[in-house]
Amino acid sequence: MIKIRTPFELVMKVSYITTAALVVYALLMKLFGLFLISELRLLNVVIIFFAIRFVLRKHRELSNGNFRFFHAMGAAFAMTVLTSIMYSSIVLLYVAIDHNFLQYLKDNEPFGSYLDPGMAAIVIVVEGVSSGAVISYALAMLMDGKKKFKV
Repeated sequence: MIKIRTPFELVMKVSYITTAALVVYALLMKLFGLFLISELRLLNVVIIFFAIRFVLRKHRELSNGNFRFFHAMGAAFAMTVLTSIMYSSIVLLYVAIDHNFLQYLKDNEPFGSYLDPGMAAIVIVVEGVSSGAVISYALAMLMDGKKKFKV
């Protein structure tokens, strides 16, 4: 069990764990030969979803049961930003090493002709941050105690 005492520790530890989960998922896809199926890479959102849900629930617990909407949503968003930056830096290193994968992306993905390793990393950050912002907002709205919804 991970001992978390402050929201800062929560964001940092969950960011590291989520990044590790994303890397393990990518390695498993590579191992089973599924890495070139771009639709499976969209399942990263599921990993992000559960990480954000954990951050929001743990933030409520750290606040003694009080759900402070903007603080909790900010913590979830910060976790998403850190995770996206760390994961994109790992992907940047991978794409810089594996030129065949980069060439595959250039040939088969929309706007692939504009890709280079740095641009691929920027795209991952933008995708991760934007999806994390939407998920953070939606889950924070659902978990707000003033609403009738529960997650």
